[in-house]
Amino acid sequence: MDEMWGRVMYKKTPCWLWHAINNHDTGEIIAYVFGTREHEVLQKLLALLSKLNVEIVAVFCDDNFAYHDAIPEGILHTGKSNT
Repeated sequence: MDEMWGRVMYKKTPCWLWHAINNHDTGEIIAYVFGTREHEVLQKLLALLSKLNVEIVAVFCDDNFAYHDAIPEGILHTGKSNT
């Protein structure tokens, strides 16, 4: 999972794209949502994954505080990777 931002309509209005990929090598996107960089938007992404019956076995992401509150510690891996 990761998020990236861009601007929509106005320079003062950042919009975040949150997405989940199935495989780092292929980059296959399996779900995405747009919104702010807050807990509520991550919850929407997790709800989409739940509807798809996706088993989340590992989450590699940046150190956004929202991940720490929503993803179990055993599968959450934060920080930049060399792979």
